Amino acid sequence: MNRRRTVLQLAAGVALLMIIERRSVLHEQGALANAAHNPQVASSVLGDLLHGFFTLTAWVLAAALVVLVIAVLCGPYRWAVALRSSVTQAGRSIAGARAGGRHGQVVTWLASHAAGLQLAGAVAAGILLWIVSVSWLSFLIIGVLLAACEIYLQQIKPAPPDEASPAPDPGNQAGRA
Repeated sequence: MNRRRTVLQLAAGVALLMIIERRSVLHEQGALANAAHNPQVASSVLGDLLHGFFTLTAWVLAAALVVLVIAVLCGPYRWAVALRSSVTQAGRSIAGARAGGRHGQVVTWLASHAAGLQLAGAVAAGILLWIVSVSWLSFLIIGVLLAACEIYLQQIKPAPPDEASPAPDPGNQAGRA
């Protein structure tokens, strides 16, 4: 009856199985390569042969970890419930600001810290481009996410004081009256 607990156990089991399987194959690959007449060639051949296996197990491990995280976040734990409610509240606040309603606390904070957040977004994108193997797809995804974040922060950022609407000139009004 407790399906979430079963999903947690299965996801954790699959993740552990993939880790153990990958580590044991890596160990055996090293042992086979070292036992060969020419270890460099054997290591290269074994690496090419097992590349698909490692790619597949990496995807299965990633999927199991994603399922595990989602199952934990959907749980009845007090911190998970609080996190879900704060995310819901932030989403409603952002949606209200986009619809032209009053700004919520999250949007007000984002607007007041927009310049720093724009810099942090650019730094995070730079770090991602440095860490992630850059293909055209990953470059495009990072670029689109950065552009969307920068545009949104630019829209909610308050106007600088020199660009704000000028106050009426008191001397000019006295001449008209």
